[in-house]
Amino acid sequence: MKIWWTILIGIFSIFGLYAQTKADCVLTSDSIQRIYLQDPDRALQLLDMAEERDLPGLQPFEIHLLRAMAYDVKNQLSQKVYYTRLALQDDSVRLVPKRKLRAMSILLEALASQSRYEECVQVCGEAVELARNLGDVKNEGQILVTMGNLYYRMNRPEQAEVYFQECIKLMSGSEDVRVLAELSWGYGQMINLYNSQKMYEKAIEICHQREKLIQRMSTMQGPPPGYIDQQQGYLYSKKAFILQLAGREEEAAIAYQHFLETDFSTYPYGQGEIIPYLLAAHRYAEALKLNKEDDQPKSDTINYQYYIVLDRYAQAYRGLGDYRQADAYQLRCSILADSIYTKEKETQAQEYAAMFDLNEKELQLSEAEAEVQQNRVIVISACIVILLLLVLLWTVWRNLKKTRERNRIAVRQIDELVAQREELRKVFFASQMKDNDTPAAEENEQPERETEDEDGIRTNYAAFMRMEQLIIKERLFLQPKFGREDLLRLTHIGKNDLVAFLQKHGNVENVSDYVNHLRAEYAVKLMKEKPLLSIEAIAEESGFSSRSTFYRAFYKVFGMTPTQYVKANDASATEDKGDTL
Repeated sequence: MKIWWTILIGIFSIFGLYAQTKADCVLTSDSIQRIYLQDPDRALQLLDMAEERDLPGLQPFEIHLLRAMAYDVKNQLSQKVYYTRLALQDDSVRLVPKRKLRAMSILLEALASQSRYEECVQVCGEAVELARNLGDVKNEGQILVTMGNLYYRMNRPEQAEVYFQECIKLMSGSEDVRVLAELSWGYGQMINLYNSQKMYEKAIEICHQREKLIQRMSTMQGPPPGYIDQQQGYLYSKKAFILQLAGREEEAAIAYQHFLETDFSTYPYGQGEIIPYLLAAHRYAEALKLNKEDDQPKSDTINYQYYIVLDRYAQAYRGLGDYRQADAYQLRCSILADSIYTKEKETQAQEYAAMFDLNEKELQLSEAEAEVQQNRVIVISACIVILLLLVLLWTVWRNLKKTRERNRIAVRQIDELVAQREELRKVFFASQMKDNDTPAAEENEQPERETEDEDGIRTNYAAFMRMEQLIIKERLFLQPKFGREDLLRLTHIGKNDLVAFLQKHGNVENVSDYVNHLRAEYAVKLMKEKPLLSIEAIAEESGFSSRSTFYRAFYKVFGMTPTQYVKANDASATEDKGDTL
């Protein structure tokens, strides 16, 4: 029997090891790279699993770079920058030039996409030197083009042209098709620069150079299927447009025919590339036919491609004389432009560009370290402030809770006090009625004598209770002018003894306090009987002349304001209802 159990345990162990091995096979760099483009979320989950298991096949820097690539697909550029910087801090990247250059290229893409020019220029300087030391012409040329684009965005075309020319000089003699592909991209950026500056002849010359380059690449091995056709489509659409702007219409028409001969011209994106030429050639109907608003994501209010589509509609309709439609699309362009364009920090970007030109890397590194330290201080300070705010909020919440609990207790005590006083009055007069109904008492009834204490003050408690019963029964205290003369009339005592009489039996300081005490008790009853009445209405029905007088009297009698009483009473009622349920 033991042998069979041993065999079963061995079989389950083998299956467990097989399942574990199969799962670990998925957690490799190659497997994640195969899926991150189609399913970046799944790739991020696998990277989390790999990090938790600390698998030897995936080093920390690889996990950081793969995360950056996945976040790039998700268009979450801040996370891409964050994880790329983490990879660059790893010694396995920092001390290995090829890995460092790859990570810096990824970082450059993210910074450029976020228009963080100052940081991008700083990284470009270090990356160019690193690529030169490695003899990596492809990456060096790519970084030079990136640098030219940065200066172009900063409206410094002269410096941009210098970097583009340096890129062409560096890469044009290569026989590596990958390097030439980067050069073709560089030509495209340079054409855009000249076109934006209306330097059409220079732009046309670069178009010719790019055309020769594409023909050269078409004779080489290595370009993927469709690449040459795509490059020709881009070139001829741009060339036709620039030739038309330069007034060379016949040559522009020839370039347009070359464009139509490409497969690229049959694709929606390719058709969009030729629209600028059609608009420039006043072929507005054809432009409208190719311009497709439905293909654009209308939910995205910050979409430059959508802005271009709307602007092309406006141009086409204006060219056709339909000014109503043109103005409508122009209005939509204006609204969309408000969400697209942001103010660039040209001053800071130019400062960093000057640092790159002067190769002042040590200063840049010290500034970067100071910035990191400052950010740490800011983060720590923010955390401390947040922690203090949380402590303060917790303290305030606890005090509020204690205050509410005290108020609920005070409400119960007030209610009990009012109820006790009513019960005391009922018991007193019930006993008085009983004594009056007794025959013996009637026979032996003698006139009640008022006694005096050692201070010469009348101390007949029964007289006080009869007075108070009459005041409450007739609701005399609700009369606005009810006061000292009315009490003297009811008690039949000397005016000099009235205050002492009220102090001894009513536990008040003066006549006003006594009347206000009765009114405050009545206000408590009204609050319970008529919960929908406002504080002002309660004060008026209770005989108070104003809201402020009501508040002062109520607080003096019960130690809390009417508003506090109402809120605490409502809270107690809610709590009691919850307990009942």
